[in-house]
Amino acid sequence: MKLVIVFLTFVFSLNTVGQKLDKNAIYFVGRGTLSKKELIGDRFNLYNKELTHIGLGLVTNDTLYIYNVSSDKKEKNSSLIVEKLPDFKNVNDIFYLGIWEYKCKGSNINKIKSEIKKLKTKQISFDRKFILGDDNQLYCSEFVFKMTSLIKELNFKPSVKGLNKVEQQFLGVKKLTYIPVDYFLSNKNIIKFQIEYIN
Repeated sequence: MKLVIVFLTFVFSLNTVGQKLDKNAIYFVGRGTLSKKELIGDRFNLYNKELTHIGLGLVTNDTLYIYNVSSDKKEKNSSLIVEKLPDFKNVNDIFYLGIWEYKCKGSNINKIKSEIKKLKTKQISFDRKFILGDDNQLYCSEFVFKMTSLIKELNFKPSVKGLNKVEQQFLGVKKLTYIPVDYFLSNKNIIKFQIEYIN
């Protein structure tokens, strides 16, 4: 058993060998937690059932900063927070971490930074009803979708899913128009940077 674990650790560490963070790229940084996998990953994701939370990574001074809308953390009374990777990973029941890279022009990075700066002046609350369109209420993938929509070359669309009775009661709709946590994986120019399974 120990040999299998050592082998898997080696295989997953290969994903980052020789790779460097690029300031002219955006990073889709996602994690999977056991408590949300069945509810979010299995039920609503399209490509990667492990992901349950996503943030947008930007590089400053060779450090990756992850901007994300959190359901349980706040900064200055806003759910839009910024974390370094160790803080983003510091969740009790995390079992999965994935990072994907999209190289783009510096002007696109500046557009995104400018938009984040504007959002940081507002009090963003986590949108538990998952309704698209309210700027002050966002959920994690909606925030990342909103930021990546500023890049002309990235053209994503929301998904629509019929809900079961429990979900209908909670959300008040029969069909949900939403942004899946793994929505960005439909674009082949967004490439895997690092995958890690966490015990």
